[in-house]
Amino acid sequence: MDQKQTKVIIGVAVVVVLVAILSIGSSQGWFGKKSTMPEVSISTTTTSGVNTPGTDTFRPEQENALPTVEGGTRIVVDETIKTPEVGASSTPTDVAVPTNVLETGPSAFRQFEMKGEGGKYVPSTLVVNEGDVIDINFTAVDAKYNVFFPDFGVYRTIEKGTSMKIQFQGYPFGKYGFYCKDICGKEVTGTLIVNQK
Repeated sequence: MDQKQTKVIIGVAVVVVLVAILSIGSSQGWFGKKSTMPEVSISTTTTSGVNTPGTDTFRPEQENALPTVEGGTRIVVDETIKTPEVGASSTPTDVAVPTNVLETGPSAFRQFEMKGEGGKYVPSTLVVNEGDVIDINFTAVDAKYNVFFPDFGVYRTIEKGTSMKIQFQGYPFGKYGFYCKDICGKEVTGTLIVNQK
């Protein structure tokens, strides 16, 4: 082994040792005050890559809970509704049929029309495939409405007589709730079903 190779090996060893010392030292508070940031963890028990119901640390009392953000609503899908395509006529009456679907590889871009009218969301159920981009054109017909998807961090307020785009990705699979958070009360609700691929 020549001198150049020896220097490279020694240099790599020194870097590895320094990284280890810095890592241990920072976790032990050697370089100043130890972090007081609370640790947040979501417990997930898996069986063959599928989340097991009841493993959400924020909602342990809910048998059908799936891991989600704190305050989230994700649960196991308890009904089978096929993801509708444009012009679908065999979907349940309160399920939104997309106005446009653009396949973008493994996922799709799905556009929907939704209204706030008569103190409810019309239609009140969206069904997509896991990974799809959901694009909602929401119109507040008879009053001011807001729409809150707690699991996705989406919150929009729509003034009476106006429309607004709401866009986010439906991931991971599960059944989610959304509702009118501040203006019309939590009794104005909807459901998002993200079918597992």
